[in-house]
Amino acid sequence: MNHAAQQKTDGKGSKKMTVRYWFQRIAGRFSLRLVFSLPFMLQFLTVTCLIGFLLFQGGQEAVGAVIGEMREQILGHVHEQLKRRIEEPLRLNELNVNAWHSGLLTLSDPVGRERQFVNHLKVFFPDAAMTYVGLSNGEFYGARRKATGGFQVVRNNLETGGTSWYYSVSEQGDGVQLQDVFPAFDPRTRPWYQAAREARKPVFSGVYRHFVFHEPTITATYPVFNEDGQLVGVFGVDYLLAWLGNMLRDLSLGASGQVFVVDTDGMIVAASVLTEPFEIVDGKSERIKADDCKDPVLKAAVKSFLDDRGSSFRINLDNHFYSVSVDSYKKNGISWNIYVVLADEDFMGNIWIISSSSGAESYAAGNYASAPFPFRADVRTESAGE
Repeated sequence: MNHAAQQKTDGKGSKKMTVRYWFQRIAGRFSLRLVFSLPFMLQFLTVTCLIGFLLFQGGQEAVGAVIGEMREQILGHVHEQLKRRIEEPLRLNELNVNAWHSGLLTLSDPVGRERQFVNHLKVFFPDAAMTYVGLSNGEFYGARRKATGGFQVVRNNLETGGTSWYYSVSEQGDGVQLQDVFPAFDPRTRPWYQAAREARKPVFSGVYRHFVFHEPTITATYPVFNEDGQLVGVFGVDYLLAWLGNMLRDLSLGASGQVFVVDTDGMIVAASVLTEPFEIVDGKSERIKADDCKDPVLKAAVKSFLDDRGSSFRINLDNHFYSVSVDSYKKNGISWNIYVVLADEDFMGNIWIISSSSGAESYAAGNYASAPFPFRADVRTESAGE
């Protein structure tokens, strides 16, 4: 072997000695238990990360499916309630119109007229605040529910001089004692009357705050025409909407979810995060515009929908993700959008719990499996020392 080959061989040997030397130096600083456990610890961390990743990926898909199903169920429930409840004032008007056409309701007969109006409110339509008719000659008759309980009937004709007289009623529904007077009331000048006259069919008003019950309210109207097509009068029902807000607030939406209804003017009709869709501005009650709402999630959902995001989309607020679905409800002039907003974190929390549990189980299994190896290493060390 020449000198160059000898040097090359010595170099390789020195490198091997150097690696062995440093491995022994490093291993010497730690116990053999740790040295032998380290590969299993690394294996555990790798497996745990992989399990967590797979659970998270699968969890995201599962959560997406659950949220989608929940949104559909909630939308279906709200639609069903709206369809059933909004039909009530239309049905009450139809009952009165049919009774008028058949002669069962004679407006010139105060006893039969007042008993019919009162008993409809008392027995069949608990959310109707008032049922009435305004005639083309300016007369006005009906019955209303009192905020303190009980009922009143109203008379407005030549006898009252164009003033609305409100009477308390007997058990049968007959007007008994004059209680309230509203002068110079002409139903033909009211928006509900004019809207029905122009539509020439049953139609709803917009949402307003009822001056007696201070609740969101809509008015359902039904115009009546004679054989010549001339308007004879308009039947109407003031229908309270407090039930809608209560129903939305009772829905199970998770800790951060919400449901709300917005009309075509962008005004809130009802919302699960609001006690009422009104606010006091300069001493006056005004409806809340959705894109000016103080709730950031509601505001962002409406803005995203108005930006043509479609009927189903996601929004991100400070790294909090929400899934949004929007559907429409239309009926006799009503055109509302129903928003369902569900927060991912309300459902992903369970995924993290499962992931953590799986990791703990893997750790326990890893410790159990690796325990004999460090123990045997310790035994060898002790025997070698002997």
